[in-house]
Amino acid sequence: MTCTPNPLLYPRRVLARIVMQTLESSRPRKKLGQSFLVDPRGFQVFRKGIDSVGCADTIIELGSGPGLLSMLILNSCNGKLLSVEVDRWLAFASWKNLGCNGRVQVLAGDGVPLIGMARLLVSNTPYHLTGRIIAEAARSGALPEKMVLGMQSEVAERVVARPGSRNYGRLTVISKLFFDVEKVGVLDRRWFTPTPKVDGAVLAFRRRLRWEEWMDGFEAFTACIFSQRNRLADKVLARCLSTSRGAFRDLAGFRVRDLQPETILEVYREWALGAYS
Repeated sequence: MTCTPNPLLYPRRVLARIVMQTLESSRPRKKLGQSFLVDPRGFQVFRKGIDSVGCADTIIELGSGPGLLSMLILNSCNGKLLSVEVDRWLAFASWKNLGCNGRVQVLAGDGVPLIGMARLLVSNTPYHLTGRIIAEAARSGALPEKMVLGMQSEVAERVVARPGSRNYGRLTVISKLFFDVEKVGVLDRRWFTPTPKVDGAVLAFRRRLRWEEWMDGFEAFTACIFSQRNRLADKVLARCLSTSRGAFRDLAGFRVRDLQPETILEVYREWALGAYS
């Protein structure tokens, strides 16, 4: 096996052995949502996502785990990889798997604050962190330019939902305003060890909008309006922005759940710049 083996080229039993050897006597930590991809079909979905958005000279991976996805990235792209793992023991163990490759640096700690350091973000992250990662990526400025993220299928459906649908919400709005989003494929729960309770999906993101200073309260605004997603939009907008309902007469008859992401951002922009004062 080469210094940085390509997980696409090895059967599941070999990938599972790498995971077990990396963990040694420890066990996956439920508190951190640790569940490791060990099936080459899953890595093929991530490869498809990387091919879709394209490689970059700087790449950050959140949640290196045992290093298998890191190996895929290094075999797929020629850029430098910063791989971050919050579990310090696992970070050290994955470094032993990856340290022979001069293009990778493994760090122990919370990688979310580092999201804006690279052009490409790749993560098969614990599912409970997905919303935080997307929100941080949106407000980090111009970077990352693109992302390939594994996430719970239910969360993926929320990200790509259409206005008016039951899955449409603030995560959809943030995701679609700042990125063009494409569903790449499904991650069968049986491709992981230990097996999670739900299937996953891989989404590809390409930046379409840069966060600006006047947007700083936008997340709180979306949280306010979508807490009342089935109510009349003009009434909810007036309440959340502490202004006159008449300012939104053009939206009379619409429900919050029916508003396009661009409409929501334009309403907030006009308020932030003083149009309703």
